[in-house]
Amino acid sequence: MDGDRPSKILIVDDHSENRKLLASIITKHTDHQIVTASGGKAVLEHIEDERPDIILLDIMMPEMDGFQLAKILKAKEKTRDIPIIFITALDSEEDKVKAFEYGGIDYIIKPFNHREVLSRVNAHLVAKRHLEQITEFNETIRYELSISRQIQKNFISLKELHDGGLSVYTRYIPKEEISGDIYDVIKVGDGKFLCFIADITGHGIPAALYTMMLKSSLEKQIRNPEVPLSPSGVLLELNKELCETLIPGFFITAFLMIVDLNTMRCVYANAAHPAPLFYRASTGEFVTLPVRSTILGVKKSLEIAEESISLEQTDKILLYTDGITEMTGDDSRILGENSLREIFASNSAASGNELLDKMMGDILAHSADKTWDDDVTLMEIEFSPKE
Repeated sequence: MDGDRPSKILIVDDHSENRKLLASIITKHTDHQIVTASGGKAVLEHIEDERPDIILLDIMMPEMDGFQLAKILKAKEKTRDIPIIFITALDSEEDKVKAFEYGGIDYIIKPFNHREVLSRVNAHLVAKRHLEQITEFNETIRYELSISRQIQKNFISLKELHDGGLSVYTRYIPKEEISGDIYDVIKVGDGKFLCFIADITGHGIPAALYTMMLKSSLEKQIRNPEVPLSPSGVLLELNKELCETLIPGFFITAFLMIVDLNTMRCVYANAAHPAPLFYRASTGEFVTLPVRSTILGVKKSLEIAEESISLEQTDKILLYTDGITEMTGDDSRILGENSLREIFASNSAASGNELLDKMMGDILAHSADKTWDDDVTLMEIEFSPKE
């Protein structure tokens, strides 16, 4: 164990000769600190103050045997992670199995070989330290992910928007701490709004980093006077930049539309993103907006088509990511666009947050385990003419 910090080893045995023998074996070859106890009662009185790195535990002891002590220690939050090596004269298969069932990590039979005891103790101490390092690393990652989630949450801050005749409501649920979905609504003129939703391959840290890059790039393209302020113009410029920055294996789907409340018209373009659903309030008709081009970030040379649709008061458009339509049900079937349209239609009498709450409940009811399989974003947009 050269180079390792000394460990604290607790030896529990009702015979002082056995305690002394084990202590001498360990201290002769290591710098480990030895603590001894003659029984379970003494251990329970002091173990939280004298927390050992490992316990060498006899089984046959008066008042409280080793199995009983192990059961108590494994039931306590502060002691359940302390490794226990049983050292005993009991050699039956039943006792060995029982020892492991009560939380032991090893079983040494008396009389024992000195080198074997030392090797087993050292091996388990090394394993414990590796586990502690992994646990510490995981705690650091969890903390950093929680901070990253808050940063991304602030970055993707739109929950609800009311501006002139435009009302926007959103639901955003990352599968992990951070997400590969991104959305935004940006005012680009008097009564004109750019609405954007995108999904980066996968989820987790890489996808989340790309969402922040994509949002910054989007804002840059909108401010650039040389970039046509049109859905296809903005998406084409985004694609050029993404082709330079995305690593192989990553790509982005996106839908972008520009709403003009002065003319009550919407122009849109779709780069391989799930087709939004449009509800015409005056007729009760539900249609998709399916004009699709290819994904972004793979080919520099693209053609992105545009389409337009007229808007009427109380019309609704539903934008979403594929975490919605690809949710798997009890029968292993995905929800799909048709079922989403039915859910949208069945709740269309509601609006805003009430509509989204009802839809999210119906969508989640489809899930086999009632959890989200992927990052989920839902954005509902309602219109009325600019006054």
